[in-house]
Amino acid sequence: MQRILHLVVPSVAAFLALAVCLRGGAAQQDAGWSGYEQLGRYGPTPPVAYRPPPTAYRPVPGPPTQPMPASRPQSWPGVYPGPSGPPRHVPRQTPPAAAELEPCEGALILAKVGPEVILASELVASIDGLVGQKPGLSGELKEKQIQALSAEVIKSIDELATRGNDRRPPTRSQLEREALIRQLLKLAIETKLIYHDAMRTIPEENHPDIKKKFKAQFEDAQLPKMMEEAGVQTRQELDRKLRARGTSLYRQRQAFMERILAQTWIRQHVKAQGEITYDQMVEYYRNHLDEFEKPARARWEELMARFSKHGGKEEAGAAIARMGNLVASGVPLAQAAKAHSNGLSAAEGGIWEWTTRGSLVSDAVDRVLFELPVGQLSPILESEEGFHVIRVIEREESHCTPFLEAQVDIEPKIRQEQTKEALLGYVARLKEEIPVWTIFDDRPQDEQVSDRRGRPQR
Repeated sequence: MQRILHLVVPSVAAFLALAVCLRGGAAQQDAGWSGYEQLGRYGPTPPVAYRPPPTAYRPVPGPPTQPMPASRPQSWPGVYPGPSGPPRHVPRQTPPAAAELEPCEGALILAKVGPEVILASELVASIDGLVGQKPGLSGELKEKQIQALSAEVIKSIDELATRGNDRRPPTRSQLEREALIRQLLKLAIETKLIYHDAMRTIPEENHPDIKKKFKAQFEDAQLPKMMEEAGVQTRQELDRKLRARGTSLYRQRQAFMERILAQTWIRQHVKAQGEITYDQMVEYYRNHLDEFEKPARARWEELMARFSKHGGKEEAGAAIARMGNLVASGVPLAQAAKAHSNGLSAAEGGIWEWTTRGSLVSDAVDRVLFELPVGQLSPILESEEGFHVIRVIEREESHCTPFLEAQVDIEPKIRQEQTKEALLGYVARLKEEIPVWTIFDDRPQDEQVSDRRGRPQR
């Protein structure tokens, strides 16, 4: 600003000085006419106005300097062949075609729910929430499953984006990936429907507070868990990892907010009506007896000598005999298993938790497991992979849970079924009120038939 004022002030000063000079000349000219103005009439000839001597004028500046003629290479279009030659005809130059725009990654619209859209990146972002609902997954295993599932989803989305008018029937792997997309998209549409219904029902002035609350919940609870599972220390590192999977930290936060709001809205507005009666529980028990059938199961210990670890059957047979003799002489089976066994549970002392009848690969081991008296060492058993010696710790025979014991579990099952039915009815009503479109709606009819069959047309 000071530099601009520095340039402007001298110009204003020069302008004021020029105005003063011009005003002085005008005053002198007015003085030469003042007598006639006072009389209210003009004389025969007006007096000549005063003119300053020629020395008072500044020298008249010369003409402006003309620019030097431009010099252009002879090869340029429009250049004359010579100093006096006529101009050549230059064909009209066509401007270069604009570069073809490439779609932004993750911006493919997979569905529309009323005024809302579901982008490809949103579908990828929903995978974290789905995998996170599976119990018993460690951070590393969960991260691997998310990465693998994200890669399949991104590959299927790329196929959808590039398929276009390709009339070739899809391959089996393409149909399997597309089935995954359809399943994820169905869940995303239902979540978006419920989220949209909640936001249109909640007063608009409360929207900022709701978003602020869920954002704080994401920052305090979800974000640290995501950083730990991804093995990163900063938000920037996490965002880079997420973008490598086709999503982003912003998308994850938005998906978290929509998912939690939808779940909260369902708990508050979709509920089973009335109390569960005794007759309802009895009817459920009779109609779902298979749920209360309990197969035989056992907890057991194992010693194993693999053929591949001992160079053949003869050496493996000698090894399993030595392990069995150690246990028979009083050495704890868990100690012998940790020191000598080649079984999958050797590091845990050879212990296997509850195993149901018919779930083992080896028929011989499976049969003896449910015939051997509890606490007794088995004879040497042979499988395709080696020799085994087992001992049953605890066993339960197959049975049907009595109604008196089962009714504790029946009531929440009935309530869960009623809530599910109410939810399906609620979503169906929303679909009637709110228009829904998916990328699969524009498919040719024959291709949709092929998809429903679950296999490509050959």
